Amino acid sequence: MPNPLGRMLRLYRAHREVTVRELAPSIGISIATLSRIERGAECDVPTFLKLVSWMRAPESKERAA
Repeated sequence: MPNPLGRMLRLYRAHREVTVRELAPSIGISIATLSRIERGAECDVPTFLKLVSWMRAPESKERAA
């Protein structure tokens, strides 16, 4: 069964119109790591916290940068 975090993350990215290549460096993880998580891989706690923090941030935050 796929990791629900990956599916949720992909939906958030699509909604915010942010690519993997844009998001990964902006939160301090590699593109490969982000891609693996979206495909269902588990992640460590620090990476999980970065992802959750990004998903909880207001949408305008990455557009203003």
